[in-house]
Amino acid sequence: MDLLTLNCGSATVKAARYRLGPDGGVPAEATRRVLVDAPEGVAAAVAGVLDELTDTTDGPVAIGHRVVHGGPGLTDPVVIDDDVLAELTELVPLAPIHQPPALEGIRGARSRFPTVPQVACFDTAFHHTMGEVERTLPLPRRLADAGVRRYGFHGLSYEYVVGHLGADTLGRAVVAHLGSGASLCAVRDGRSVSTTMGFTPTAGVVMGTRSGDVDPGALVHAMRTEGLDADGLEHLVDRESGLLGISGRSNDLRALTEAAGAGDHHAALAIDVFCRSVRHAVAALSTDLGGLDALVFTAGIGERSPLVRARVVEGLAHLGVTLDAAANAAGAAVISPPGAAVVVHVVPTDEEQVIARRTAALLPTHPTQALPADARPVDPTPVHTADLPPTPIRDRNIPAAAWVEAPEALLTSGDDIGRPLIAYKRRIGRWLLWRAGPATRADARYVAIDADDLARHHTFRLFPDGSGDGIGPSGARHTRFRAWKEDLLGSG
Repeated sequence: MDLLTLNCGSATVKAARYRLGPDGGVPAEATRRVLVDAPEGVAAAVAGVLDELTDTTDGPVAIGHRVVHGGPGLTDPVVIDDDVLAELTELVPLAPIHQPPALEGIRGARSRFPTVPQVACFDTAFHHTMGEVERTLPLPRRLADAGVRRYGFHGLSYEYVVGHLGADTLGRAVVAHLGSGASLCAVRDGRSVSTTMGFTPTAGVVMGTRSGDVDPGALVHAMRTEGLDADGLEHLVDRESGLLGISGRSNDLRALTEAAGAGDHHAALAIDVFCRSVRHAVAALSTDLGGLDALVFTAGIGERSPLVRARVVEGLAHLGVTLDAAANAAGAAVISPPGAAVVVHVVPTDEEQVIARRTAALLPTHPTQALPADARPVDPTPVHTADLPPTPIRDRNIPAAAWVEAPEALLTSGDDIGRPLIAYKRRIGRWLLWRAGPATRADARYVAIDADDLARHHTFRLFPDGSGDGIGPSGARHTRFRAWKEDLLGSG
């Protein structure tokens, strides 16, 4: 059984094929990886990639997609249906460079394989553990109420790094994902504490063509003096700025390094400004952690540029960050001296591996497969989760603190009248999930009760093909259950 992953950018499409094990497990290495340019658009490139990676006699069991922005509502991987696709489309203004090609890839894959499960995995999801202070932007409350807040990005890369090195090894760590798009994340106990990108992937450190953080007054000035509208300003900060804007030459660090060596002042300046912004971010994020145990470089520049790593670290000695020059030049896995106060790692990231694991975990053919511990994000307020033994709902000898009464309408509905009723309780986040009806019935009724407002509840059914329907607290029918559906498919 093959599982495919798609990572669609505006100019390239990156894909991988994984051969699942007998138990549905994802191997450590992909069977094949493909990176293609998209000169004729993402849709054409995706069609070619799917042709190249798909066995002619047997299509994939699932396709996982990298989606940059999940907004405030999509904080876990989700099986894509029309409602999810519509919600992702509404988020395009929050990631105008990245969201449209991802959506093109999803539509192309769904068109080619309409019956194959497609799963969206979000770069924003890893940062769902940030606290309210870290999420809040200093803007009027009305904008916060409308969803304007810090989301953070590159979460799939951060999740891979945490899984690869382990939360215990990292301790209090800053992970620097440095590529054409660049961000840094403060990680403690394997969780995102704070990050440099914000409401959009434009914020934070200097990037290839994106400005990163910049004085809003300078942007207002540019609008006035250059006659820019909102689209013009967006183009300025997303496509004309960063390394390209400062150098006036290129957004490619390799080209800038060569030009700087030949005496190009603006190329050298662009590199210096970039490294300074990263260095400042490391120092700032260390304050959110109360100290620093590890610094990790990853992504294209972080993995391959000894020059950038040295320039970033040279101003961080006061935090205990030092380099072994020979190890850095060789691109070793650890480039700090033995016994250094802060261990400096170089880790080649693998977002496709995370996408594959996340997608496999939602496959209805392997509903109970758990993600490996190294790929599982940690809830900031963990709840010990367990399915309770089957217990008749009508047995009132249950401690009130342990159970919440399921709605009587659920207990006496349709085919369940007169049958032995069984309930399971499971807590996910703040939701208490119940299953009612014989354990062998694939279309048994479920109820999800908001633990913070027990008057609210949703009843819904799930069917063998993974579809479902339901009734919300207002009585309106709905078809999207997201995490409830995916989790409950495997709850017995």
